[in-house]
Amino acid sequence: SSVKLGNDINIDGTSTDEPFIIDSDIVIDGDGNSLALRKSGIVLGGDVTFKKMNLTFESFVRNAIIANGYSLTMEDVKNGSSGGNFQPVNIDIFCGQLTGYENNAVKLPPAGKKSEILLMGDLAISNIFAGNFSEKKEANQSNIPVTITVKSNKEKAIETICGFGAVEDRSGSTGGNFTGNSYSGNDKDYPTNSDIKVILEGVAQTTVGEILGKTGSDKGISVEYKGGENPKELNLHDISELKVTSGTLVLSSSSNLTDEEMNISIGK
Repeated sequence: SSVKLGNDINIDGTSTDEPFIIDSDIVIDGDGNSLALRKSGIVLGGDVTFKKMNLTFESFVRNAIIANGYSLTMEDVKNGSSGGNFQPVNIDIFCGQLTGYENNAVKLPPAGKKSEILLMGDLAISNIFAGNFSEKKEANQSNIPVTITVKSNKEKAIETICGFGAVEDRSGSTGGNFTGNSYSGNDKDYPTNSDIKVILEGVAQTTVGEILGKTGSDKGISVEYKGGENPKELNLHDISELKVTSGTLVLSSSSNLTDEEMNISIGK
């Protein structure tokens, strides 16, 4: 199914704690309008597409989309301002589940089999975590396979892609120029034990800031580069596999390819 926004839309929240759950396959076409969400983050229970919109998280809790093992497509989605003196609020993506959430009034959808993230066009994404969104500071592991495909030539469309999960830090989420909560993530406490693939197709020099490949398990991040004819520059750290299918890939001086079993291939 699909829905097109005829104007700016606000989705009210009944609680500062409850997420917005999308439990069916749907395409949400903003048609250039804004979607402001007062519920606390988005959890998927179906394959969802957001396109041609400003997406704003107005709650101080979970400024993130949690894919939960389903397909998430973002096409021409920018982060919107939550009004007042607030600045645009960060959009973060978690490929795993929402763990440690306790609310008897809310039934979270079951996890899907694989998170497939497709990012296209003009974007403003802060972090993409391959693992779980941890509601509590309790160690946990995601076993959901992940494919992240980036088809964008916009500068600074995505800041960081991480091979692990994270917990949200809400200590600064009170008033002021709120731009989104920060996340404390690492591969020790929030590991992933599944296949993770990142495909970069036609990206510009700084479309993706960096890829952090540590996962906390013997599964690593495989990166496939399908660039154009112009040299690009990319920060890669601790990935397990690098494949350059086309174009010229220029690694930045800060890249750190330390995986002893890393595979490199050139060409199709």
